[in-house]
Amino acid sequence: MGGVVKTFIENSLGNPRAAGPRRGFTLVELLVVIAIIGTLVGLLLPAVQQARESARRSSCQNNLKQLALGCLNYHDARSQFPPGNTGLTDWQCGPGGTGPAIGLLVRVLPFMEEESLYNKFDLTASVQGATNKAAAQSVGGGKVAPSVYRCPSYGEQAFGSLSFGCSGSGFDVGASCYAGVMGSTANAWYGSAPAEAGIFYLVQTGTASSVGWWYPQMKAQVTRMKDVLDGTSNTLLCGEVRPNAMKAIYPTQAIDWGGLYCAWPVGLASRAMTMRYNQYGPNQIMPGGNANWQDQMDFPFSSSHVGGVFMAKVDGAVGYVDDAIDITLWRGAANMKGGETSKLPW
Repeated sequence: MGGVVKTFIENSLGNPRAAGPRRGFTLVELLVVIAIIGTLVGLLLPAVQQARESARRSSCQNNLKQLALGCLNYHDARSQFPPGNTGLTDWQCGPGGTGPAIGLLVRVLPFMEEESLYNKFDLTASVQGATNKAAAQSVGGGKVAPSVYRCPSYGEQAFGSLSFGCSGSGFDVGASCYAGVMGSTANAWYGSAPAEAGIFYLVQTGTASSVGWWYPQMKAQVTRMKDVLDGTSNTLLCGEVRPNAMKAIYPTQAIDWGGLYCAWPVGLASRAMTMRYNQYGPNQIMPGGNANWQDQMDFPFSSSHVGGVFMAKVDGAVGYVDDAIDITLWRGAANMKGGETSKLPW
């Protein structure tokens, strides 16, 4: 009986002992399989990269949303927006200047669930003083900004030396990917054109420094919701900046050349600042290069995302502004009471 079953199985499935040696894949077959796999990877990789960038864009947009909400919560608690700068910007090399120069990104920390970091700063002392140096460098050893101020799509150098052009006095501080809106043009920056002033505008209080630096004295102004006469849905509050945007014009220069970069704890001191005005369009390369010192301050809002920049309005809404936005609309949206009637695209 057992022999019959064995014979049946062998007849049905084939006798492995009777079969010849198994034939492997030929070289041509292997090459075809490899080519097919390569084609599939080539088709899938862009989709994977696009999905990753989409996730990074969403995270960046959320960071900016948190900053906008932090500013609004600050206003709810203090009845004013956080000042763009603390004290005068009168500056000298070292910690002895008359202005602390601590900026809005420090001020809003308690309203962004970062109170422990905020408590490390001394708002009455210079940003270059020992206490504030330690506070700034408590974040990643000074090599990065707090995560909420970092765009995930920015993958290049994310820190610089907070030196303000002073030889030997700098220390590493992370760069922010977000900044406040000062106004329409440099006229708003100096306070000589109030109609062009933005939420974080400054007013010039002197013509020269009294402590050995030529930089003019600038003082942050108090702004409130009632000052936003153009409407909160028509006025910009803050937006993206790419830390190494300067290298588009000066490829051989360091990110912090001359102290110019978006050092996250700083309001405005020498040429480092966490505020911008809308003199130029999003991601626009400035004409004129380094014709004078102010050209170094005119870097526009810029982004690591292709084709535009994320911006937040005073009402807290965040949208993507195309690089090709009409420059008149772009500048008008940066001031609080210019009387413009044009609407932003979101």
